[in-house]
Amino acid sequence: MDVLVDGAFASYECGGIGAYSVEVILGLGQAGFTVDVVAPGPRPDITNRANVNVHIEPFPFFTAESLDSRSVWHQSVMQRHAVSLDPDVYLGPAFMAPIEWRGPKVVTVHDLAFEHSGLNPPENEAYYSFWARRCARDATQILCPSGFTKWEIGNLWGVPEAAISVTHLAPSLPLGDVDVPYSRNVVAELLGWSHPFVLHVGGLTRRKNIETVLRAMVLVCEQVEELGLVIVGQDDPTLRKIAEGTPLEERLQFTGYCARDLMPAVYSAAECLVYPSLLEGFGLPPVEAMSVGTPVIVSDIPVFREILEDGALFCDPQSPHDLARKVLSISGDSTGAVKGRVERGREIVAKYSWYDVGMRTANALEAAASGRGI
Repeated sequence: MDVLVDGAFASYECGGIGAYSVEVILGLGQAGFTVDVVAPGPRPDITNRANVNVHIEPFPFFTAESLDSRSVWHQSVMQRHAVSLDPDVYLGPAFMAPIEWRGPKVVTVHDLAFEHSGLNPPENEAYYSFWARRCARDATQILCPSGFTKWEIGNLWGVPEAAISVTHLAPSLPLGDVDVPYSRNVVAELLGWSHPFVLHVGGLTRRKNIETVLRAMVLVCEQVEELGLVIVGQDDPTLRKIAEGTPLEERLQFTGYCARDLMPAVYSAAECLVYPSLLEGFGLPPVEAMSVGTPVIVSDIPVFREILEDGALFCDPQSPHDLARKVLSISGDSTGAVKGRVERGREIVAKYSWYDVGMRTANALEAAASGRGI
């Protein structure tokens, strides 16, 4: 079967959607599909792989002045390639597909955060609310990473349940033990410091709730000497102001972009990962942290109850004091509860695999191409 894939995000450097795009493309190639990927620039993570053909068409996808220019890529460039390549089925791994191409289409909707006002920048909300909704309603099948997101797609967009299939994501890091002393040395070299630290990984949009993380860590650092906060993300002077004049001020580090091969060490070296997001479609960082045995504290929201079960500690995402209490409970644990939860977390995330994601995606593509439901 010939599959045409939009490769705009097909790079591990593009975060969770990038990892998903890469893993699905490689999985389809390994399953014997002929996979044509059109990308706006080089994509080394999927180049020279079995049954994967990368077609590069230069386009300012990430450097254009407005998100609206991306619709040119999805609706014009990808439309042209769909017509010329005439695939059996089209896969849009990041919400979008060309509306005018009338062949079978499968799109992945990762979350509906843009349908909840104020969680993302207004321009993102307007762009995705308009285009993602249109593309999903036009698609033959929709994939999503959780039962919660499936519920939202059905309730907010009115899409029939039979047209939506859940394909849970998986950690893109190796499972198993990671040498903690080695990991701490790696982080010490990366950051230039050797404090024990609490970790946050992810973007700085409002839905990631970084302000609550910082306010909680201000409270924690008033009680625990040396403990710091590492944020894998771009430095933000506005967020730094929250820590000014507190013990956290000198113990706060933003890493900027962190290479994927360093992330197992970063996760492993942390005392815990905090992730009090207000809304997620799946949440890769907590799953990746759990896969290397790092304790995880997440917001008490439906998707994390679904994905992480009893392998994480849950907090009120609106309460810095509650998050601080949970961090202190991990750093001061002497009962073995943390170790037990870590072991349970590893059991839970072990059931999430990219092989399974690939097989479920392949089934959806075959069903769409044949006109069958899933």
